[in-house]
Amino acid sequence: GGQNFEVLRRIPELTAQHIRAAPNSSDPTAAAAGGSREGEEGFVDEDLAVELVNYPVLVGSSRKRFIGAVTGKTDARDRVWGTAATVTAAVQGGAAIVRVHDVAEMIDVARVSDHIYRR
Repeated sequence: GGQNFEVLRRIPELTAQHIRAAPNSSDPTAAAAGGSREGEEGFVDEDLAVELVNYPVLVGSSRKRFIGAVTGKTDARDRVWGTAATVTAAVQGGAAIVRVHDVAEMIDVARVSDHIYRR
């Protein structure tokens, strides 16, 4: 109803606020994870997440720099296990869609996570 319309109407504003909050990062997902500051990682920007409650959320954390910062993996192709952890967290947090590079591997991760957290 009305609440959904209000959230839809405010998405550009909320997204712009989110990106402005992390001016050193061109990657909104990395910005939500603490930007380029190592040791201050956090997977979800809680202020933005609260505003988007009841709206289908897509999480695109696959191979991101913050995974490399946490794991020490400089080559993005070596971040499959870190991506698996973010997919699990996304499913647990209620994400409707996850965007990944390693589809075959993440299908199992998403299915098992869904079984654990949503049944």
